[in-house]
Amino acid sequence: MVVDVTDMLFVNTQVLYAIIPVIVIGIYCFMKGRKKLLVLSRMIVAALIIIALASPYTITTHTISDPNPSITVINDQSSSMDIFNKSTADTVCDAIHERNPSSQIRSFSGDQSPIGDKILQYSRGNDHIVLVSDVNSNYGRELVDAISVASRSNTTAYVVAQTPTRNDASIEIIGSKTVIIGNKNIFGIVVRQAGTHLLYDLVVKVDDEVVYQSEIDQSERIKVRKIPHTFDTLGSHVASAEIMPKGGGSDYRSANNVFKKAVYVVPKPKVLLITDEESNLRDIVCDQYD
Repeated sequence: MVVDVTDMLFVNTQVLYAIIPVIVIGIYCFMKGRKKLLVLSRMIVAALIIIALASPYTITTHTISDPNPSITVINDQSSSMDIFNKSTADTVCDAIHERNPSSQIRSFSGDQSPIGDKILQYSRGNDHIVLVSDVNSNYGRELVDAISVASRSNTTAYVVAQTPTRNDASIEIIGSKTVIIGNKNIFGIVVRQAGTHLLYDLVVKVDDEVVYQSEIDQSERIKVRKIPHTFDTLGSHVASAEIMPKGGGSDYRSANNVFKKAVYVVPKPKVLLITDEESNLRDIVCDQYD
């Protein structure tokens, strides 16, 4: 155990100013009086009382070494991990097992990634969890909540940083699911990729009618393109976005290359505006509402 003691600190530092008059009065009595030893001893006692009233404390750092810590390696073998090296978990576990034979590896697979549930399942308190995962938790308890709960029992979680060996792209539409007829709406088309370069055609449709089409050369991990559209009919509509990568092998999975979003169009609400003069507010209200 290593102990590092810092300088002494005080909770009530203002109390320490009371030592000044004690010193001044003590020096005066020491110079004028005959019982110098008595004066000196009372000065020391008064100073110690003041220091005690200031509530002194020290900060110490304790480093405790555990020769055989409890370590569990959680190997994420879900479908989203196909773009990474599958032997990483075995390599990590073998390296840990050389120094700690009691370490163990736990794996899960499938289309779902309940990483938060797995952390809570395998944490036992006063142990360590090593995640070999892309931390794309899409099922069960939220990852942040699971780590917060596990940390209360002194469980520490680590994540092994990995670099994708394949590129994979996905697309998503962000926007309101309920819109007003006749109003201009902006939808965000979000394209994500695991790699650093992807050339693709982007096609956006509304009710099978193409409203946007373009060839895009993406070097960012995440790219957002804003697409405006105005609905002129009431009821339910379907907005879809699709990416069609160019260049063989640039996209590992095609299942996440199409995204569809249901949009419901409602009538313009009726708003009563009372004014005697023309204004910008009047123009805006007339355009947006009936």
